[in-house]
Amino acid sequence: MVPNNANAPILQLPENSPIVLPEYNLSNEQWAAVDSLNAQIPNLIASLDGPPTPDEVRILYKWADKTTARRYLTDCKWKLDAAASKLKSTLQWRLHYKPHAIKLSDIEAEAKFGKMFNSGFDKTGRPILFVIPRLDHAKNPDAALKFLVWSVENTIKIMPPGIEKMSVCVDWEGLGMFNAPPIAVARKYLDTLQTHYPERLGVFCLINPSIIVTGLFNMLKPAMDPITIAKVHLVTVSRKRNSPHNNNSSISGSISNWYHSSPIISDSASSDSSVEQSPKSSNTNISKEFSILEIISADMLPTEFGGGFNFKYEHQVYLRSISSI
Repeated sequence: MVPNNANAPILQLPENSPIVLPEYNLSNEQWAAVDSLNAQIPNLIASLDGPPTPDEVRILYKWADKTTARRYLTDCKWKLDAAASKLKSTLQWRLHYKPHAIKLSDIEAEAKFGKMFNSGFDKTGRPILFVIPRLDHAKNPDAALKFLVWSVENTIKIMPPGIEKMSVCVDWEGLGMFNAPPIAVARKYLDTLQTHYPERLGVFCLINPSIIVTGLFNMLKPAMDPITIAKVHLVTVSRKRNSPHNNNSSISGSISNWYHSSPIISDSASSDSSVEQSPKSSNTNISKEFSILEIISADMLPTEFGGGFNFKYEHQVYLRSISSI
């Protein structure tokens, strides 16, 4: 529901909101691979270094299910051994990093500036994660990674039944050579997301990136899966500077590619991209230009990002809301 408090985030899909459930048109062989990987999960957990306690085993079993097996197989192009190896790596990571056990006290120094928050759902029902790197005042890469993991875990928690992916909007305005994240730090964040959260990204909007930020992404591009790259959109939002909170915004441009010599937007990454696409069906040509409002409706999009939702991040209000999910 839309919150009564204007500064409370939207963490539940309102009734009668549109939702597009993905279709998984798998072959019999692919379903057999899913069953095979799912059957391996007990042995993968039993073989972890640690070893896990009974409570930890229970938590890992709760996380790893048949849909998890399908996501890892999809990510590994249906290579069973590779998917099993990657899944075991994530199980080992979850055992030691314990993303489910991250406490508010662990991340509050990172969260208090409002640099990353959940609010709203896109037009297919995927929850939205907003990221504002210029508000990263702590400059603590390890703590920032923990906050990122905490935020992604929360995004997964608020996914409506049947929805497995998220929309991410990163506002790069105000970032330049001296305050952009170091490439090594950005690679670490990217590696964590690609390794331990495969097939969780639906669309990734880059808002007002500078040339420096565009260069950073071009350096990261070789480490990114082509299917992930095809989900990345560039969005221009004009903001009126007479507003102290930049709440008077409008879309002045359209979604485009990182650099004109190599378009990266595919049909499968458009607002209709909830239907799962195979790598062979991916198209790297731009079929049309469209605004962020074709992905996210105005009532779900904060005014700062060009929408009509008059939302301003308030730390304590947000923590109360996100702690209740």
